[in-house]
Amino acid sequence: MTRLVVVLIVIATLFVVGQLYLRSRRRKAAGLIERLATSLGGSLRGNHIDLLVGSHHVVLDSQVTRDDRPEELRLTLVSNLLGDFRLTEAAGAEYYDDCRFREPAEPGEPFAGWHLHSEVPDQLVALASDGRILRSLEGLAALGFTRIELGNRRLRAHWPDFSRKPDDHDWDARGTDALPERVRGAAEALSELTWAAEAALGSRGSLGRGLRIRVVFTALMLVPILLMVAGLFAIFHLYDAYPILREGRLLALMGLAGSSLALICGAISFVLLRRSIQRGARAVLVGFLSLFGCCLFSGALILWWNGTGPQGPAQAVTVEVVRLQRESALTSFRGRILQELIGEGSPIEEWAASYRAVVPSWHDDSLYGITLSAEDFEALASNGGSLSLTVLPGALGLEWYSQVVVLGRAGP
Repeated sequence: MTRLVVVLIVIATLFVVGQLYLRSRRRKAAGLIERLATSLGGSLRGNHIDLLVGSHHVVLDSQVTRDDRPEELRLTLVSNLLGDFRLTEAAGAEYYDDCRFREPAEPGEPFAGWHLHSEVPDQLVALASDGRILRSLEGLAALGFTRIELGNRRLRAHWPDFSRKPDDHDWDARGTDALPERVRGAAEALSELTWAAEAALGSRGSLGRGLRIRVVFTALMLVPILLMVAGLFAIFHLYDAYPILREGRLLALMGLAGSSLALICGAISFVLLRRSIQRGARAVLVGFLSLFGCCLFSGALILWWNGTGPQGPAQAVTVEVVRLQRESALTSFRGRILQELIGEGSPIEEWAASYRAVVPSWHDDSLYGITLSAEDFEALASNGGSLSLTVLPGALGLEWYSQVVVLGRAGP
């Protein structure tokens, strides 16, 4: 007990220290953003600055993205561009995982010196054919914004090694290296890039491979969701048809089978999404959903095969009832609120209740929980007695029972 208290205290302390650290980082960012908003003449909303550049609305913010890229300044512009791409200048490639194992474009190739990633190959070809786009990219990189992304109709420019400390920057409005001037120049370059890219790309981003990748990703997401729904409904039926005596073993098998299948699903997703710009994140998301879906669906398959597969002879067992248990999902705080709304004795309350008789094991000193009907539970609660049931070994070695009968209390 003492060790558990110590562990909880350590966890709580680390959590508080982490929150204080993040709070100090946010405070530094808030001070810099406020000063920057004053210098730029933009509208300040929380930690965001709204800038109007020509006819474009540009949002400036700063965020903590990861430990090796702790501070990042972003310019975001909502555009009519379709598709997804990432362009990362070599100077900023070290801050991004998707560039670490990819070489930048060679001299003489489109976007030489930049790391390229796009779900639509023709998209980059169209961008590289416009000199205005190349000049805008070079201008953004010279101002520190070495990462350009397009996704969900948002064009973003990232300054990955940006410092949130105001004293680390030049604030002299007359200097071209002053932070306000650099941000203003980057916002203008991003606006020019948007105009040029919209003219060069048109509707190309919505065609070809980009659309196919979205279809594949949607299908990969639907499979574990359908498995989850099907497994959930199947378990409700099969658990009543083939109730397991040792539920811990069933959960262990479900976890082992579900984890193995989820890893396979994640690996398949990683292969099928090889041209996706968000390949790793999407594969992890599919694998995470597959963990739940495969666990539930594999649980249904385990119950079905364990109850219907080849197994040894049945055994008739008579046991005394140690105690009775009535459990309901409506006994929680939220459940009691629902009970007040629907009233007591409603069909929902009866459906949410489960009745169990705790009996001694006929193998060792452990106890088993036997599911009962409401009528059998009431009979035992009022008159006492014992249970007679048929026990089968199970095709997978998971003992299960059937034909539960309430016997009267034995005479003196």
